[in-house]
Amino acid sequence: MNEPMASLAGFLDRLKGEGRVVFRDAPRAGGSAADRAEASARLRMMFEDALMGMAGPPLRFDERSALDAAAWAERACWFLVSRGEPAEVVDRALRFPPPPRSASEHLSADLTFRYLPAVHRRARAIDPGDLLSSRLAEALRRWPLSGVLADLERGPTSPIDFDGHDGLLLLFAERWATHPKANWAPSTPSGRDWLEMVLDATGSARPYFLLEDDASRAGAASGPGPGPEARPSPGPRGSW
Repeated sequence: MNEPMASLAGFLDRLKGEGRVVFRDAPRAGGSAADRAEASARLRMMFEDALMGMAGPPLRFDERSALDAAAWAERACWFLVSRGEPAEVVDRALRFPPPPRSASEHLSADLTFRYLPAVHRRARAIDPGDLLSSRLAEALRRWPLSGVLADLERGPTSPIDFDGHDGLLLLFAERWATHPKANWAPSTPSGRDWLEMVLDATGSARPYFLLEDDASRAGAASGPGPGPEARPSPGPRGSW
């Protein structure tokens, strides 16, 4: 039964419960205080679910990041089905929230941004050159915890370090393992260690940047000597 959603809270209910959305009207700009309070409560529950079993220190729910991302995702979904909107309307509605700086901001935005790769694939299938496709790609590059799930040619514009939080580094590594992209390498040694652990656990081939790390560590352990002359070429297991 396709029931219309007249609120951000309703959008979240359908998105989380069924992984799809249905619109009758355009999303409300800003929304009422009551709707934002209901949406915040739902996002907080989603955040607590995401924290269950996550490694690392507990994270604080960032309400602003979660609400901004949810409202942005709702508008992006609307423009996917409402294809006749003028470019200036899309441009104004899809201005980006501030990029994530802390681990809490990354995870709070990911509650809804994790669904954007599917929206991006559909938008690109309709028109890869339109403003919506471009804005979705830019958003996913700014929020790499979500963007790693997308089919993007260009790398992220935010560091892949997640403020050093082990749980998010592990989550990113698990997502990378199923959506490998050589230009989405973790920014820190600990991030690469988590990725190496995940790939070893799944029996996946290591990408070239991990092979180079191994060679550098081996060279450092054995003392001065000639380093690798070139990047390793793909091996029989399909190494990057």
